Amino acid sequence: MKDKVLIVDDSELNREFLSDILEDDYELLLSENGFDALIQMKNNLNDIALVLLDLVMPEMDGFKVLSYMKKYNWIQDIPVVIISSDFSAENIEKAYELGAEDFINRPFNVSIVKRRVSNLITLYAKQKKLKNIVTQQIYEKEKRSNLMISILSHIVEFRNGESGLHVLHINNITEKLLHSLVRNHEDIRLSSSEIALIRTASSLHDIGKISIPTEILNKPGRLTQEEFEIMKTHSQIGSDMLSSLKLGKKDPLIQVSYEICRWHHERWDGRGYPDGLKGDEIPLSAQVVSLADVYDALTSERCYKKAIPHEEAMQMILDGKCGAFNPKLLAALIDIEDDLKEETYKYVPSDAASEVDDAVKVLQNYDELSVTNQMMEQLEIEQKKISFFTDKLSNITFVYNANLDMIFFSKKDALRLNAPEVVLNPLSNKGIISEEHKKALEEFIELAKNTTCEKPDFEFECNLTIDGEEKICHCICRTMWLMKTKAEFAGVVGIINQERNVEDKQQVFSINGVNTKEEYYKMSFAQARTMVEELKKVFDVVRFVDVETNKIISIDEKNNIHTSPYSCYSLWERTGKCQNCTSHKAKASKSSTTKFEYVNNEFYYVISEYMEVDGNPYVLELVSKIKENFEVALYGKTNMSQSIEDLQKKLYTDELTGVYNRRYLEDRMYRDKNICAVAMVDLDYFKNVNDKYGHFVGDVILSETSKVMLESVRSKDMVIRYGGDEFIIMFSEISRSIVEMRLNQIRLNIQNTLLKNTGIERTCSIGCAFGSCSVEYLLQEADKMLYEAKKTRNRVSVWFEGDEEDDNKRVL
Repeated sequence: MKDKVLIVDDSELNREFLSDILEDDYELLLSENGFDALIQMKNNLNDIALVLLDLVMPEMDGFKVLSYMKKYNWIQDIPVVIISSDFSAENIEKAYELGAEDFINRPFNVSIVKRRVSNLITLYAKQKKLKNIVTQQIYEKEKRSNLMISILSHIVEFRNGESGLHVLHINNITEKLLHSLVRNHEDIRLSSSEIALIRTASSLHDIGKISIPTEILNKPGRLTQEEFEIMKTHSQIGSDMLSSLKLGKKDPLIQVSYEICRWHHERWDGRGYPDGLKGDEIPLSAQVVSLADVYDALTSERCYKKAIPHEEAMQMILDGKCGAFNPKLLAALIDIEDDLKEETYKYVPSDAASEVDDAVKVLQNYDELSVTNQMMEQLEIEQKKISFFTDKLSNITFVYNANLDMIFFSKKDALRLNAPEVVLNPLSNKGIISEEHKKALEEFIELAKNTTCEKPDFEFECNLTIDGEEKICHCICRTMWLMKTKAEFAGVVGIINQERNVEDKQQVFSINGVNTKEEYYKMSFAQARTMVEELKKVFDVVRFVDVETNKIISIDEKNNIHTSPYSCYSLWERTGKCQNCTSHKAKASKSSTTKFEYVNNEFYYVISEYMEVDGNPYVLELVSKIKENFEVALYGKTNMSQSIEDLQKKLYTDELTGVYNRRYLEDRMYRDKNICAVAMVDLDYFKNVNDKYGHFVGDVILSETSKVMLESVRSKDMVIRYGGDEFIIMFSEISRSIVEMRLNQIRLNIQNTLLKNTGIERTCSIGCAFGSCSVEYLLQEADKMLYEAKKTRNRVSVWFEGDEEDDNKRVL
């Protein structure tokens, strides 16, 4: 079979000449312009061995083709040879930077063309072979890991009476939802490996059901309240199983699996279980698996129900009949709706699948499982006995498990202490145990470790916040030991037998949660230190500033704070406070501010964010050096002003479409007091364009869409690319009747222009909010209206401030 070579040249003579040279040895594809070449590459991505590319062509030149190939990583697998008569140093350097491998000058030398094409194809073929060998080794390793995960998840399915497809469904839906979120929301950044990790971890979402009695799992009718409470424990049991692993506790797969196991039944409005988390307190991984689980539960047949049609299931979810979900997730569900409808979930047995089924059948019949069930039943009895005694005692009791590194409280005692029932890794769990009180906890654990199995009892005093009041507490404790070859410390059980009030409000030890409704961040020193470490991977300078003293604050590994002898303004080579001090402004407004700094012919972009760290008011400064060529000429202010203007344009302009970007919205638009209408524009089924034609065609669609909007608004209005295929239009000083007419015209113009210029039929949905309220509120209402419009697609839905409740929405 011959290798394929793509020849891209607008000159028919050149295409024919190169074809005569290569046609005996290669299968040839011909393109007369860059746009057609990209489509050919998209359709033959795995087959093209080499591209011969002209630089000067109409419509789309060779440099633009190289840019797209680099953007979509095609350049890594397809070598490109430039064919041109213009080999200036500038062209050669630019082509090399974009990934070109070689150059062939015109007029063509037959032997040179043949030799260079042959050498490059051979070289890349060897690289692909090596890459495939490494890929296969990685695949075999992952296959073994996924096999063990599949075995465990299938055991749960067999006990639960579900088909073997449930986990596969959850995997697929989870992956599709995550890709939609990343595609449509710039603030959600997940790599392909992170998505794959969450997909894999989703297989373990119900492993806790292995300890739920079979008669409850497979009951054909409705569960009683008592049975439902037992069923609800599976999320906590599953997370406890994972957290009790001695090996791999810090492995990302275990950590993500823990999040999913414990919190995939939480709901966006806080009405889920087991911890009643709300909003973004719920990890994204658990949110996505939760929605995938609900959808599959509705559309699959179970022992207690028939399968529900897709359309009915979607309507139930969108109407909130299955609990509240993140609006972004619901939009993602709508985004992948076509995939869900087309998905047949036909399960083609693979070698790994048959291994799983065989292993499950063996394990199902293994005698040790009956022993395990007996142990679980005995543990359940012991747990109920302990729960009875702790609930009836007026004293607070607790258990510390050294192996799991957890503190356990009864539900009653956890409420009195305003703490979770289970505190994981108490010495390092951020936001649960306050930093200044960890020393007392360390002393408590040290006292416990100093006991022996012969003398296990000890007493101590500490200050605790109980029922909202500070108390001096006397604790009686007994250490627990495992009697192996050598006695091993296993933990502590304790009871608080005395509580008395304190006059001094200074606590020695208390358990607190961080929960604030303010629009600025509150965190512990440990959280702040971790955040700084992560941000240093992105910004050139990350530091906390005490604006009262203008000193820099640092946090060491033990979470102690240190004040630097240097002032914050010394970074800018100043001897006194900055005139335009954004950190003072950030503290005064308890918000974030930005500015530019110019030092030693370098530009810097500075973000100042107000936050409270363990109650201390600090400002977090994030500094980025502008690395592009914006050096200011030393001989004139005109050039400097132009550089600043160019810099601001680059910072606030979307590179693809030329409209304003999300940074502009966040930094500038909230200051405009004349905005009276905000519209959110979203292309319908845009994902299908990328899937069918490729991302480069998708980029053309986005560019054409932005042009239509720019041509349809006034100079005082703003068009912003919010992320993915979602745009925002800000209208200043516009009447109610005109905004309705303008939006409907924009909708029609987008549809007609895309069909005319690209040949692709695509509609859009628009949600708008009109009124004199704040930009933030208008954005919230516009987002709700967009959600309404996308229910039927190709619609405009508008909210008007002050209208009667039944008439404040209009669909055009």
